[in-house]
Amino acid sequence: MLNKYYWTRIFLCAILSFTLVFSQTDGRIDGLTMRTPDISVSLGLGFNYDYLRSPLNVSFDNARGFYSVNIPIRFAPGDDIMDEIFDGVSMPFTDNERFIPQFSARQFANTTIRVDVPMLGGVCSFSHMNVMSLRYENRTGIPSFLFNTADMEDPMDDGINMIMRGMINTPIDFSLGWEAMTFGYVYRLNDLFMFGLSLHRHRFHFNLSGNLDVDINGTVEAEVDNFRNEIEIYYSLRNPIMGEYSLERWSPTFAARIWNFDIMARIMFKDRAKGSLRANYSLPFFVDPSNFNLTGDLDDMNFIIDNITNGNFMSNEQTSVKLQTNESIRWELPHVLTLKYNIVPESEYRNMSLSLSYSKFIGRAHLGLTDPNMGIINGDDRVEFLEDGLDFRTSLRLDHLILASARFGWFFGTLGIVSLDIDFNEEKNILRNNTNEVFLIPYGRGAMLPILSGGGIIGTNLQLMLELNLLPLPAFKTGLVYNF
Repeated sequence: MLNKYYWTRIFLCAILSFTLVFSQTDGRIDGLTMRTPDISVSLGLGFNYDYLRSPLNVSFDNARGFYSVNIPIRFAPGDDIMDEIFDGVSMPFTDNERFIPQFSARQFANTTIRVDVPMLGGVCSFSHMNVMSLRYENRTGIPSFLFNTADMEDPMDDGINMIMRGMINTPIDFSLGWEAMTFGYVYRLNDLFMFGLSLHRHRFHFNLSGNLDVDINGTVEAEVDNFRNEIEIYYSLRNPIMGEYSLERWSPTFAARIWNFDIMARIMFKDRAKGSLRANYSLPFFVDPSNFNLTGDLDDMNFIIDNITNGNFMSNEQTSVKLQTNESIRWELPHVLTLKYNIVPESEYRNMSLSLSYSKFIGRAHLGLTDPNMGIINGDDRVEFLEDGLDFRTSLRLDHLILASARFGWFFGTLGIVSLDIDFNEEKNILRNNTNEVFLIPYGRGAMLPILSGGGIIGTNLQLMLELNLLPLPAFKTGLVYNF
């Protein structure tokens, strides 16, 4: 996965550099009229806790259908908060409006469909679920800008007049998903022994699409060598950014119950997702494609005359950059070993249960995409935002997970702790190394995070479920259970 840092940097560079697209290093050009950009960012995140369900959690007496969905909860900070964050950023803009981007975050509606059917002396099950979803949407743009030498306090020499009008749009959509389809079978030998096997078909996908669109129209009038030249400036550039990766793998889960003890082993894998990432764009010749800054000064008469003489303005010269990688994404998921003690075993004849479980994670959840050759243009030159090539590596490290789960009547709940840490590129153990700053307690190979969830289920044959996962990732889930 290529994280939004690189591409957001491109787009914000494009916005703020094109915001100063005709600017000098002091951030403003005389004669430039620039409206405040429109920026809208939306982030969606969801995780499906049903994926952690034990394969042994089935009914040997009734067939059962199950459907659940996360309720999409949206959060958007108020304009006063965003105004405080971006206080002072409005300086380059000439319409005297505050620069207040719109940001929102939402919970994804990760769904689960599951069917358990007693047969063949045991219970066969099938399920399909959206395990994890991430989506980032970025709608940015400069509504319009106008550069007119007639509006300059210190106009150019009478021999040159220039007027330009244009707009820039940089929409981006990024999504990452993990889906799992499961076929399972549980066999009960007697009241003391039970065995289960599940096969999971995992599908991971990564998609990136976007554009960096530039529209500029204008004219330049200049007197060169006693000839009057009137040149039309026209740029209509559509710059696509695309990426697509996918991976499909099978993995097993083994489970057994011996007396009141459950043992489960979830076997995961390391693999590479095949695909490619492309970012091809063209810019006007007076914009540096490596950092989106000007290569010259449009309010400098000599710069304009030189580019009229060499024909750059007449031909609407462009500078093009082609960035592409066919390197695979490295994808890893950890193995999980779980030991569970059913203090009060769940039974058809009692409406309560209590259990305590411990899980040990072996390995890490990791995504990595590296290509040291990406970003090279014009031989040995590099774009500034890929100075060291493409390098995105992030890992989620889970270590010890302890859970206490209880059910009483129609109500159920879970309380626990987990050891978690994060690596990003060369930065290791980000949470553990900053426990004093973020008030976390070191635990295992990471920092301690609490787990808290609860809910209720009402009904007999047709049951309505409501569940609230507060920590570590919030989710509000509802669903239906039908007992045939």
